[in-house]
Amino acid sequence: MKNLLKLLKEERREAYDHSIRVGDYAFSLALMLGKNVETAEIWQESGYLHDIGKLTISEEILNAPRKLTAEERIVVSAHSGSGADMLSKFAWAKKEYIDAAKYHHQYFNDGGKDIPLVARIIAVVDVYDALTAKRCYKEGMSSEQAFEIMDKMQENLQFDPEIYNAWKELILGNITVVGIA
Repeated sequence: MKNLLKLLKEERREAYDHSIRVGDYAFSLALMLGKNVETAEIWQESGYLHDIGKLTISEEILNAPRKLTAEERIVVSAHSGSGADMLSKFAWAKKEYIDAAKYHHQYFNDGGKDIPLVARIIAVVDVYDALTAKRCYKEGMSSEQAFEIMDKMQENLQFDPEIYNAWKELILGNITVVGIA
């Protein structure tokens, strides 16, 4: 896993930084949900690897300072499947890593509890980080602004409601778990 993350860091630095934050958020959310440390660590590692498929996408597309074309959006959306395929080739890859990569963009209203739990966790914190983190093509927004957008997304049940509400409480409720307030 370390070598794969090192490659992501060298080749797609913003995707790497995003993945580290997503993994750390998933760890904190796991603890808030009452999971044990072993489960929290698996979710953290799953977050670290969830976007590994972005290694197959050119930097020009990933860092485009404009709205992507329809064709580019198709290329980007394929990263979930390519990441799961990539991870499935490694004997060390846990099922949770593959599930997180494959399903983290699947909407809760299109799969519900059939979507693996780890992917439902990653889905929430992935969108949160995408909105709040500064990227080469955009400024990050505040947590409050991010949750305004995510609340609108949640009107259509994009996220597992229990997980979404727990994450929102963790961030906006000033609960401190593993350094996240």
